[in-house]
Amino acid sequence: MLKRGDHGPSVAALRERLRLGGELGVAMWRDAELFDEALEQALKRFQQRHGLTANGTVDTVTRTELNMSAESRVEQLELNLERWRWLPQDLGQRHIIVNIAAFELEVEEEGKWCCPCGSWSDSLSPHTGVQRHDPVHRVKSLLECAP
Repeated sequence: MLKRGDHGPSVAALRERLRLGGELGVAMWRDAELFDEALEQALKRFQQRHGLTANGTVDTVTRTELNMSAESRVEQLELNLERWRWLPQDLGQRHIIVNIAAFELEVEEEGKWCCPCGSWSDSLSPHTGVQRHDPVHRVKSLLECAP
């Protein structure tokens, strides 16, 4: 695990990866191998963008996302675009949107977001990111806030 204050070539590699991904601007650092505040903030932006817990540390889940190839990302996008193509244009007056990657659920009724049911990330294991509870039960409990 990498975190703020760490030092070494793996920190420099992380810095370069986040720079190439656009999370970290081009700048000169006194020590490219030091995990400083700027790198921590860039890592948090990366984590948020990828639906991860934005804790500013490189844990197993974050490392997996960081190491995903551009080809795999393109394949992911193509698959999601194909899924999106098959969604109906009109979802109706009342529907729910579930963002599995971000662990969020939203309810829309008559064109208004009536229930910011928010996140169920509190039901994730902090060490593995694995759901600790039955996801169907969790979605049902989030829907209880709907009118």
